[in-house]
Amino acid sequence: MINEDYLLRVTYGENNREIAIAMKKYNLKDITDILDKLSYVTNFSFSKKDYKRETITKKEDYNIGTQKLIDDFHILYFNRVKGCSWLGEPCQKYPSDLMNYQELIFELKPDVIIETGTNQGGTAFFFRTILDLIGKPDAKVITCDIQDIRTNRIRNLERIYFVCGSSTDKSTFNLIKAEIKPTDVVLVVLDSNHYESHVIKEIELYSTLVTKGSYMIVEDSDLNGHPIEPNYGRGPYEAIETFMKDNKEFIFDKERENKYVIVCAINGYLKKL
Repeated sequence: MINEDYLLRVTYGENNREIAIAMKKYNLKDITDILDKLSYVTNFSFSKKDYKRETITKKEDYNIGTQKLIDDFHILYFNRVKGCSWLGEPCQKYPSDLMNYQELIFELKPDVIIETGTNQGGTAFFFRTILDLIGKPDAKVITCDIQDIRTNRIRNLERIYFVCGSSTDKSTFNLIKAEIKPTDVVLVVLDSNHYESHVIKEIELYSTLVTKGSYMIVEDSDLNGHPIEPNYGRGPYEAIETFMKDNKEFIFDKERENKYVIVCAINGYLKKL
């Protein structure tokens, strides 16, 4: 082991950009073995130096050097990790998104959480559990899907309201809207059909139900090469782009999105002003 501070210089990318990274007490052999396996690194070197005297002033110098690594891990996670659950129930979510959700629920204390795309009901169950834990037993979780494939346990749970129908059908939307009181704090999570034409309709409809200071989270915007499933076709990511071009009511909350590094809602944490 090296008991001194070292400066690692990494050259990466098509333009051979270089960044300096402060390293301390690392085994050089282990580090070089790791770097050798990272495709975006084209060259690296170590030097003993007081790295405190050298400052990287541009934040993007860090970001560009790490984004390929983040994307590679994102793809690896998507391909390798199958089957997440919440208290024994199937829950098709990244753990990082669930961490963000519980933080949002605690901060906002929503009276209504709307979810499109129920699937087996694990996420609605997660929302219900967190609401109960923070002392909001009367808050509503409203979830909809085109068919009811919820597990028997979730189907029999109280205080999770299920609407069978397409999220973009007027009848479905009106049933959900009717459950909201004027004073309710409303959080929306969109996770049904992921093709652009459907998602943009969802966004336009359900954005009207989000209360100021709350969020609309558009999931699976990592599809179509952002960075997973590059051949998927235009989906949530592109729908978000279209919506946000002329929208003045929502902003991207990149700080929350990036907090846990890997999320499925790329550019999808939209906060209402």
